[in-house]
Amino acid sequence: MKRVVAIVMISFLSGCFEDPKLKANSEDNFTTSLAAVTRNMSEAEKEKLDAALKDIVLVEVGFYGPELEAKSYRPSSNEPGAALGKAIMGAGVASMKSAVETGWSANRAKAVVQNARAVVDGRTAKEIIIIAQDERKKSIDAALAIYHDQLEKARVALNDIDAEANADEKKQAEQKALLDRIEITKPHFDFKKVLYSDDPDISFTIANNGAIPIKRIFVNGKLQTPGRAIPWVDSDFNYEFPGGLEPKEVKALDLTPNMFSDWGKVPKETVSGVLLTLTLLAFEDASGKRIGSESNDVTSINNRKKALQDEILELEEKIKQTETQTN
Repeated sequence: MKRVVAIVMISFLSGCFEDPKLKANSEDNFTTSLAAVTRNMSEAEKEKLDAALKDIVLVEVGFYGPELEAKSYRPSSNEPGAALGKAIMGAGVASMKSAVETGWSANRAKAVVQNARAVVDGRTAKEIIIIAQDERKKSIDAALAIYHDQLEKARVALNDIDAEANADEKKQAEQKALLDRIEITKPHFDFKKVLYSDDPDISFTIANNGAIPIKRIFVNGKLQTPGRAIPWVDSDFNYEFPGGLEPKEVKALDLTPNMFSDWGKVPKETVSGVLLTLTLLAFEDASGKRIGSESNDVTSINNRKKALQDEILELEEKIKQTETQTN
């Protein structure tokens, strides 16, 4: 009998000394139970519990740090304006999180009851702190998984860009070989009298030593006085052959640029000493297909590659920073 009484007394005393539990079934009960839970806590312990409650709420509403930032991160490459979009998204994340945290002390009961009741109701302070630690770790792990996935995709995209660049390099080499079969000789610049004006005149001979009929040529012309650093003209022009330029055919051309163009602005007194250099950039075949260097394509590939390289470095840094939060 005495043993039974002793067991009952031990159970009673254990119940008396149990850690108080938080009630989150209503705001009033939460406020009352929180006061009981924190009554004998130090300020540091109270702050730790408060941080745990806040983080649990943020996790429940989807606004907790690492995972939210990872989800909101947008690659800077492959789409125009993505970097700006990423900055706006980042600002939006900050404002959403701030909205939850603003006035936390005044709205703590409402925020917990509405968003974290199922997680914290009936829990002790120690249990809540452990739950918060677990939720933080889950958020960090989820963030790392997202960043690693984005990093893998960025690396695959970079490999694709490299393959595209190699293919483009091969294409450029093939097209250069075709361009080299077209020979421009005897380039000359002067002014000639036309009615009542002196018009600029570009003359040269072109030979189609290749096997492809030429419909149109695209040429860069540079007019420069030897010894001067800056050319008088550095401009592109194109010319369409009436009837085309067949393989093995040679033509002497005499072209008259617009008198109001850069060619027409060349000082006439400098003409006798100038050097005209003509560089064939591309040509069109009989069907109108352009063959030759496409500097825009090369620039686009290089820009996309640089953006991906920057993105990979940024993701690697984000992973490193996120991993430090696990310590």
